[in-house]
Amino acid sequence: MPYFFILPAFGIAVLLLGGFTIACRVAPSLEPMFPFAWRILLWSTVGFVVANAVVLLLFLVPAFAPECAQGDPGAREASRIGLAAGLLLGPFIASALGFMAGSTFGVFLALRSLRSASGGRRDNGGRR
Repeated sequence: MPYFFILPAFGIAVLLLGGFTIACRVAPSLEPMFPFAWRILLWSTVGFVVANAVVLLLFLVPAFAPECAQGDPGAREASRIGLAAGLLLGPFIASALGFMAGSTFGVFLALRSLRSASGGRRDNGGRR
């Protein structure tokens, strides 16, 4: 159910980021932003997919949790409620965190690439 809302939003974000990446490649005034744009597009998508793959592993928990486990029935009910809450809210949280972490990693890689392309030199305002 949560993916009914999440996947369309993610699709729109990917289309917008893809359009911006193409615009950065085509428009000369936006070309300095191209290293950021394609890395943000790539790594935000990877972050989204990886984070949601981890959440989807929650669906396997009931298959591997012994149903007839000895213990407090109240604790068993609390774990079921926690699992249900995780399956309901987890995709929203994981999607946002994965997307943002991937975007941040893309910016980090772009900055590192630009720094290494300039030879690691800092701008001294034209002084040598």
